[in-house]
Amino acid sequence: MPADMVPVTISGVFKRTDSDAAAAEYPYIITLAETGGDRRMYAFIGHAEATALALSLNGSESPRPLTYQFTAALLAAAGGQLREIRISHLTEGIFYARAVLSTGAVIDARPSDALNLAAISGTPV
Repeated sequence: MPADMVPVTISGVFKRTDSDAAAAEYPYIITLAETGGDRRMYAFIGHAEATALALSLNGSESPRPLTYQFTAALLAAAGGQLREIRISHLTEGIFYARAVLSTGAVIDARPSDALNLAAISGTPV
């Protein structure tokens, strides 16, 4: 992980209680907590992404693989491994993320998708 990056853990997924227009499209909040520190970061996400993340964080299993489990299995079957997830920047209120593979390849991702893969695979964020 680059020296200027701050390691975090996914500390929770919560339903928003506000009622503005954005809450209808992104009704959940992901909370990221600084590893070994007091800082927190919050990002709004949609229902499907929040549900998948909550299931992973709770250790719930489904009889068939969900989308992120399927994606992680495809990556592993292709010989790839997720090395880390980076929430890379914030532009005009939108967070951007990158998935870094063991090969060094860096792939653009929505933070909610990248965090779901990290939760499934135990990858550092």
